[in-house]
Amino acid sequence: MDYKAVSQQVVDNVGGLENIEGATHCVTRLRLVLKDTSKYNKAELENIDGVKGVLYNSGQLMIIFGTGTVNKVYDEFMALTGVKEISASEVKGAEADKKGKFFSVLKVFSDIFIPIIPAFVGAAIIIGLKSLIVANGLFGMEGSLADHSEFSNPQASLPLSPPRSTTCLSWLCTARSSVLAVTRSWASSSVSSWFTRAL
Repeated sequence: MDYKAVSQQVVDNVGGLENIEGATHCVTRLRLVLKDTSKYNKAELENIDGVKGVLYNSGQLMIIFGTGTVNKVYDEFMALTGVKEISASEVKGAEADKKGKFFSVLKVFSDIFIPIIPAFVGAAIIIGLKSLIVANGLFGMEGSLADHSEFSNPQASLPLSPPRSTTCLSWLCTARSSVLAVTRSWASSSVSSWFTRAL
């Protein structure tokens, strides 16, 4: 494969050198940030020797060459064009600038709340287990599971030991409080830091 010729064909079909803002690559893809995304020709790019696919996502035009091949294409592409090598954070910044402040704020909120969803789910499970233990009349029984001696397993040698159900209930309450406290603390600090960076 003539990597220099492949690189030139890529340049010709993305709107020329003046339309390329920056370039980088991953394990399989040549990633380009374009100034005007309407100028690239997807059909022609897909017909270039060695190209296995073309897609546009997250502010990047991604040309798939495959493992090993993409490194050689990238080296020739950078030597031919001399465009700036960009990092993943710079790509995200360029995308945010194009979308505007409104989308940046939405992105901040999604970055904050998506990671803490597991904490909310964990807290809900703990609350559900607690409700199951203290619910009266469950399965037709009188009182709750916590009230029945078969769940307490008292020991004669340890008369002051708390029943298992009471210990379990106490542990569930403590775990729930810990999860909610950590979630609130993390969310409050994250909101202020990410909101400041976004604006």
